[in-house]
This record gives sequence, structure tokens and C-alpha cells, in this order.
Amino acid sequence: MRILIAALGLSIAWATPALAGGIEYAQTCFEGTRQPAPEYLPYCTRAIESGQLGRAELAMTHNNRGAILLALKQEDAALADFNRALDLNPGLSLSYLNRGTIRIWRKDRRGGWEDFNAAIEAAPYDSRGYVNRGMVYMETKQYEAALKDFNRALKVNPNDPLAYNNRATLYLRTNDPERAYADSKKAIANGIDKMIARGLVKPGIYNLRVGIDIARGNYAQALADLDRVLRLRSDIPDVHNDRAWLLATIPQAELRNGEEAIRSAKIAVKLADDPVVQEYPSGGLCGSRRLRQGYRRTTARHRDAGRDR
Repeated sequence: MRILIAALGLSIAWATPALAGGIEYAQTCFEGTRQPAPEYLPYCTRAIESGQLGRAELAMTHNNRGAILLALKQEDAALADFNRALDLNPGLSLSYLNRGTIRIWRKDRRGGWEDFNAAIEAAPYDSRGYVNRGMVYMETKQYEAALKDFNRALKVNPNDPLAYNNRATLYLRTNDPERAYADSKKAIANGIDKMIARGLVKPGIYNLRVGIDIARGNYAQALADLDRVLRLRSDIPDVHNDRAWLLATIPQAELRNGEEAIRSAKIAVKLADDPVVQEYPSGGLCGSRRLRQGYRRTTARHRDAGRDR
């Protein structure tokens, strides 16, 4: 999946195990799903190998270890855990959601769709299955089916930020920017920022808003939205590059700022040239060549911006 191409989100799901016998390793493993980090993985493994978990708890712990591994972009190991969880408990909807996410990341839309169907069948009152299946429908241009799934998700959970996030993208793709913008507000009000900050969702909802703001001539709001993204995630070069472009080309002289545009463009180039950033686990970023071209264009515009200020 790629950053700032579409405002899509897939739910990664985890489960709270029932701790029979006072086994605490499984609980620590679950806690690791909240802020995934490598140091939690040994606790998951100890719980799994302890012999003290029942079949259901063992399946949940495999799912939770898989969720941590998936957040750490260790997809093969995560997939093995989700498969094992489903061997132990074929009705564990969370593992279908997670395995389906991996399949989508690997361009296996059919496999992802099948897993999301299974998740919905196992847990029809969990909005995440509808959100994820709706994303598959949207990416295959089955827009009516996608809208039905996003609406079902919001009927089940009216506060699901991903449902609003993805439906906003659908509305924009089907030429309904007013509804798209309204859903973007609801996504933000229901906590999409927290998911963006944790790297669970790309900040495409703000990219959507910026495009609509510019079309409306509301450049101040467009800048505010880009700045808000940077407060959540300062490591995405495209956002810095978009900010540089906007600051250099904005029609209102009082908002234009050539010096700040140059600063943002330099940050974008620096981030894109960093091999760690280029291998950012959410997907391939745009190459530094394009950012350098944008930087050169921004540098040229800086002369005009400076004259107008």
C-alpha cells in the first residue's frame, strides 16, 4: 500500500485473551498490540509455549503475536500466526481480517475479499469486515457494492473513523466532493488522527481535503491541513513537497512564503534520499528524483514569491 495515493485504511485486529490460570505472558502480548514493538514478541512466544492456554486463548495469542509482527512489517511470520490461529479457531474473525490485509498488501484481492467475507460471516456486527471488503470493492471499481459496505459498517458502528475515511475517498472518486469533505470531518472527529500518528493509516484523508480546499479557493485551510499532517507524521516527504508547492504558488500574496517553501522542499528531498525512509514499511514512496524536480520548480518560483511579498 502506498502513502498519499488514496485515503484507504485496512483494519489490523487483535483480541483480548481470557487468562485461565493466571498466565500473564498472554496479557503482556496483548498489551503489545497497542504499541507494537519487538520487545513484546518474547512474551507472546512464552505464552504460546507455556502449555497453560486453552485452545481459544492460544488462537487469540497467535493472532496477537501476528498483529504485532504485521505492524512491524514481518509479513511472513505474521501470516504463519494468523494461519495457526485459524487452525485452532476457524471462527476467529480477527485473524481473517488480518490475513486478508496481508493478501491485499500482496495484491491478492481475491484472497483478501474471501477473508473479509469470512470475517463478516463470523462477526456480522464488527464494522471492520465491511470496511475492508468495501475497500476491495472500491479498488476494483465496484462502487455501489463499496458504498453499501461502508454504509453497513457505519450502521454497525457510527463512530468508525476508517469507514468515514474510506467512504470519503469513494465519494471523491464518484465526483461528490461535498459528501467527501463532510465524511473527512467525521473521520477526524472520530479519531483518524490517532491512527495516522501510529502509522496504521496513511494520511490520504488530508490529501483529499487539501485538493477540495484548493478547488474551493480556501488556501488557508489547505495549508492548515498540511500542517496538521506534519504534526502527526513529519517523516513523509510528499507532505513536505506538497506544502512547498502550495507555499510557492498560492495566489494570495499574504499567504505565499518563498523562504518557507524552500525549507519544506529541502526537507522533502532529504527524507526521500534517506534509504530508511524510502523503504518505509507502508509502501514505496515517490522517488527522490521527482522530489528534486519539485524542489527545482519550487526554487524557481521562490523568485516570484519573493517579489510579491
